[in-house]
Amino acid sequence: MIIVRLAGGLGNQMFQYAAGRALAVANNDKLKFDLSNYLSPPEGDVPRKYELYNFKVVAEEATNDEIHRFNPRGRVRRLLYKVKHSIGIPQPHIFCDPQLNYLPAFQYLSGDVYLNGYWQSAKYFSSIENIIRDELFPVFSGRHEAAGLLEVISSSNSVCINVRRADFLKSNFHGCMGTDYYDEALTTITGLVGNCRKFVFSDDIAWCNEQFGNMPDTIVVGHEYAGRDFIDYLFLMLSCKHFIIPNSSFAWWAAWLCTSLDKQVIAPLHWFNDPSIDTSDIVPGGWLRL
Repeated sequence: MIIVRLAGGLGNQMFQYAAGRALAVANNDKLKFDLSNYLSPPEGDVPRKYELYNFKVVAEEATNDEIHRFNPRGRVRRLLYKVKHSIGIPQPHIFCDPQLNYLPAFQYLSGDVYLNGYWQSAKYFSSIENIIRDELFPVFSGRHEAAGLLEVISSSNSVCINVRRADFLKSNFHGCMGTDYYDEALTTITGLVGNCRKFVFSDDIAWCNEQFGNMPDTIVVGHEYAGRDFIDYLFLMLSCKHFIIPNSSFAWWAAWLCTSLDKQVIAPLHWFNDPSIDTSDIVPGGWLRL
C-alpha cells in the first residue's frame, strides 16, 4: 500500500498525487490519501481543502488504522513494531522529501510506504507521464462566458501570464515576483514568439488591472471565469500557447499540461526568496528561467 499525505493547495496536491501514483504503478500497488491535514490543519496555515475530486484520480482515502501503521500509537504497538523491525520483518516506513531536489532513492521504494513531502519535480512521475497528463487534465465546464474566452485564446498566439500574490505577500519564504520580472519576461517572450495576445490570470485581479490593464493586446481574466475550485481557470491557462509563470505550483501545472508543440515557458530563476536554495529540479529543462 502507498499512502501519500496531501497538503497545501491544488497545485501541491497534484504533485503529491503524481508522485504517489507513479510509485503505486511501479509497485503494482494501491494508492491511498491521508487527508488528515485538511481535517485538522496546523495552526497558522492558510486554510485549504481537498480538491483532487475534480480529476480522474485513482486513489481512495486511507483509514486511521492504515495511517497509524506507519506511526504506531500506544506502547504495545510501538514495541511490536520495533521487535519486528529488529528481526528483519519488513515494516511500513515513512519516506520524506526533506529537500527540493529529486531523490533517486524514490524509484527503489517497495512494500508499504507513506510519502510525506511535496515532490515538486516531474522526475518523480516521468515514468508515467502520459497517465498523469490524462488523469490530471481538468474538465472544462463549457460555461458560456468561459467558452467564449477559450475561443479567443485558442485562435490567437496566446501567452498566459500568471501572477501569484495573496498569501505570498505575507510569506518570507516564497515571496512575490515583482514588476521587474514580468517586464523582462514580456520582452523575452515577445522576442521568442513575435506578436502575441496576453491573458493575465491571478489571485489579485485589482493589482493586475493596474499593472496590465492598459497594455495593448492584453486581457486580465477575472474570477468570473474561474469555475468551481478554479478548474476552468486552470483549463483556460493551459489552453494558451506560451507561458510566463511565477513561483506557483498551480501555474507550473498549467504550463506542463499544455500540449502546444512549440510552447515557450518562462519561469523565475529563484523559486524562493533565498537564492541559495537549489531548485534546479523544479523547473523542467526546456523552460527558460529569468
